[in-house]
Amino acid sequence: MKRKRLDERGVTLIELLASMSLLMIFLALAFMAYSFGIQSFQRADEQSELQDQVRLASTLVTDKLRYAGEINLLGACPTTPVAGYEYICTSSTKNTIQHTYEQGGTFQTVPLLTSRPSRTITYHLTFKKNDSTRLTYIIASDLDNQSFEVASDLTLLNMQLRSNPIKDDSSTTFTAIAYKAAP
Repeated sequence: MKRKRLDERGVTLIELLASMSLLMIFLALAFMAYSFGIQSFQRADEQSELQDQVRLASTLVTDKLRYAGEINLLGACPTTPVAGYEYICTSSTKNTIQHTYEQGGTFQTVPLLTSRPSRTITYHLTFKKNDSTRLTYIIASDLDNQSFEVASDLTLLNMQLRSNPIKDDSSTTFTAIAYKAAP
């Protein structure tokens, strides 16, 4: 009979099990790190999209209102628009910010943001009169468990020049705005 020597080459069952256990622990840790990275990237991507949409909406609202000749703050989006005015408000489902304007004698209602986000974002729009020619608006948005808000203080230059004050419909909260674009 041959005696087993300590210097023989090969792997024992115990060594094989120990190395397999270490490999499984390493793979489990690697998978958890990978999963965490993917989830973090996805959350950051959603937050970035949310912020981009709100900032773009804020820029467009500012561009439309800064040189307006007349502004009326409204408690809700009007069901029957008045000729000569354009309107900015959220849709009834709150998934878009709408821009209503007159074109060729009929009113057109289109989303203010032409780019469509990959997921459904909920918007909240609030207007507040600071003084006769200064307006603050807040655009807030929600997506899943994330939210983002932009508040902007806007001086209405043409209204200041013409001493034309901001009007309102005596509501407690203003969620829509009617304005006349400057000629």
